[in-house]
Amino acid sequence: MNKHITIIFIMLSSCLHLKANNITNLPDLKPTLIYANVFESNGVCYTEIIAKVKNIGSAASAACHGVLYLESSSFQTYIPSIQANQEKEIAIRLAASNLDPQSWGFEADSQDIINELNENNNLKNVYRLGGSLGSCNDDSGPGSGSGSPDLTVDITYAPNIINISSQSYYADFEIKNVGDASYNGSFKPNPKWRVFLYPSNSSPTNEDVIFSGNIGFISPEDSKTISIPLGNGASLNPSLDYILKMEVDWEDEVEESDETNNEVMKTIAVNSSNGVAPPNGISPFKQMKVFPSINDGNFQISNTQIQPTESFSITITGPSGNIVYQETKTGPVTQRIDLTSLKEGVYIIRKESSLGIEISKFIKK
Repeated sequence: MNKHITIIFIMLSSCLHLKANNITNLPDLKPTLIYANVFESNGVCYTEIIAKVKNIGSAASAACHGVLYLESSSFQTYIPSIQANQEKEIAIRLAASNLDPQSWGFEADSQDIINELNENNNLKNVYRLGGSLGSCNDDSGPGSGSGSPDLTVDITYAPNIINISSQSYYADFEIKNVGDASYNGSFKPNPKWRVFLYPSNSSPTNEDVIFSGNIGFISPEDSKTISIPLGNGASLNPSLDYILKMEVDWEDEVEESDETNNEVMKTIAVNSSNGVAPPNGISPFKQMKVFPSINDGNFQISNTQIQPTESFSITITGPSGNIVYQETKTGPVTQRIDLTSLKEGVYIIRKESSLGIEISKFIKK
């Protein structure tokens, strides 16, 4: 009897082991890049769009279908079998040279016929970083020696010293595309930025990231300012210096003419107290109140503990760092602001006066 039970247990264990291996030994198709070229063949001008699809799984994939989404249109294509850890280019040729889409995407295994390790990474939505594809008769089009994008980052403002007190600090970063938008008609995914704050005697880790986000569209020679609240230093060690660092496109999503200028950093000292007495008994910080802090874009700002002749400015920036509201006021103020037309997300409110800078935020639901 015991012998029979042992044999049955071994058989069940073997079946479970085989099933576990089959679950993990699967293909996994992931689109990694989309780019385009314009060329002439037999007197016809074509736009050829190439999607790179990689099998990041551990088994070969079967042949399947793919779809190119070109704004309001879609184009079916065929994806052959791809071995594990291999990549193939899927070309879609369109008899048109005047395409100028700003948003598109590519989906692998669009009919979901392959059992994959991850079914959530088959679609890649991308946009083009400026410029046009050109045409067969346009010398400025693809293949004419045009340049590449080049994202740079700089710190336009950051404190030299953070005093652990009631004061709230912030830092401003400027991300700029100093490259040429006409870069061989390439199409790129959305590059990202992230900000670290970490002790100077250590290396940054993912746990030191205090803010991150998408850079969004930046045309050549244009820039975007991103304002980051640093808090009041309560979580910092006053016996250490800290490094404030921003990285842009750290995943190398964009092929740039210079890959060495994608980060900037600054050393910030920390003191346990600022030793500054508030003027006239009024605290220069924590004067502004936002209510409700979670709203539909209709909210109230109250700034009543301020001298009647004191002027201050209110600047509100959106989730991508763009300025959505700006106004200058004098004296105690309580006013309602209507930003209901804006999209959902976290919005940063910065009040600036001769007394200092105060950072607050609200969440638009």
